[in-house]
Amino acid sequence: MFGYSRAELVGRPLEILIPDRFRGHHAGFVARYFVAPTTRAMGTGVELAGKRKDGTEIPIEVSLSPLSTDTGLTVTAAIRDITDRKRMEAAAKLAAVRLESAVESIQDAFALFDASDRLVLCNSSYRSLFTEKLPGTIIGRPYTELLDAFL
Repeated sequence: MFGYSRAELVGRPLEILIPDRFRGHHAGFVARYFVAPTTRAMGTGVELAGKRKDGTEIPIEVSLSPLSTDTGLTVTAAIRDITDRKRMEAAAKLAAVRLESAVESIQDAFALFDASDRLVLCNSSYRSLFTEKLPGTIIGRPYTELLDAFL
């Protein structure tokens, strides 16, 4: 993942895998972790970056687990490259923006409901039908509630 062989990493400081802009803060993070070490699962909402041997950066998730040994406390880390996930998230976000734009461009009232008959998407023409009757957002409301308010 980082472009190093095992032999190139053994005995080297972990910081070679950390982008330069984060290295100065890493020692503080490590010190705070060892004050109250707990298992920290991947995907805890912290976006991290790793630095490859060639200097390029990759988005990563890190899972930490404290491990007691005869020589003291150590930490195991599992690192996952999340480049593909980030790419898919960006594509999904772009698709959602495009869908929203397309729906908004429809001049007539348009609404989309989910399998539970709750409103998930509508345009401003549809929203305007309920402005006086239903205060607040109408997204998430059941179809029957919207129908009752409309009638």
